[in-house]
Amino acid sequence: MQRAQLETHKLIYLDEAGIDDIEDYGYGWCERGQRFEAVRQGKRRKRVSFIAALHQQELIAPMTYEGYCNRVVTSATA
Repeated sequence: MQRAQLETHKLIYLDEAGIDDIEDYGYGWCERGQRFEAVRQGKRRKRVSFIAALHQQELIAPMTYEGYCNRVVTSATA
């Protein structure tokens, strides 16, 4: 079914964003054919995330939580 065919009163838009204390990400640039290598810590850090949904121009189910978004979190907002 195409989005244009959906009834707009049934649509819910969900978005998640978060911030953490990681100062350096292991990505960058290198010459073609060369492998990029960077040192990254293997553990997750503290993260604060925000999630909310928009339904018919109304903000619904806003919440803040510590950690990463997963199916348990999105199930709790439904």
